[in-house]
Amino acid sequence: MDFSFNVVGFLFLIAQITRASSFVREGHLKLAGYNFAFLASFCGNSTGPVVQYNFSYPQEFCCYSLFSYFQDQWWKIWPRPELDCNEKASVLDLDGSQVLNLTTTDPRAGCRVLLSGNGSWDILCQGSQMYQVQTEEPSTQKCWFLAVSNCNSTLQGLQLDYSLNITGATPNMASKPLDRGNLLGLVLTVIITWSSLDM
Repeated sequence: MDFSFNVVGFLFLIAQITRASSFVREGHLKLAGYNFAFLASFCGNSTGPVVQYNFSYPQEFCCYSLFSYFQDQWWKIWPRPELDCNEKASVLDLDGSQVLNLTTTDPRAGCRVLLSGNGSWDILCQGSQMYQVQTEEPSTQKCWFLAVSNCNSTLQGLQLDYSLNITGATPNMASKPLDRGNLLGLVLTVIITWSSLDM
């Protein structure tokens, strides 16, 4: 295969990724011994990406919370396995929009109790959140990290189905913030690796 075709194809793929304004993250968590898990990260301008969410979990695992971290808050708690769930929550504004309690007692969450097909009671939460930030530069990209927890549950572990439809944002695929130089290096590394595979 022609190397120039590979480069053009790769650059087209990068352009499509960077132009994408919506994406979906979904899955099933079943983690014994853990009460905190990362779900997704995204970047958008400060005027507001929107996350439409669906969560479902067995009532005996109540109660979950959705944590929304700013990038600087996230790097204070991740990866830090020595921190417990409440310590990871302590960097958030617990009285503001950074914590959404996924329970029927929080009217913002849109939760209700339903009888599941296997005869057990589940909590189903459906709703949306807008991520706006007060800033002097509205066009500046902001990144958020979403995590779920059940810090105060009597059961140790996570059991949760989730779907996140994120619009007005792109996936944040960098484990650490990338400047333009690092991004160019990443692109060149991938191009060189890709071309060497075809030889």
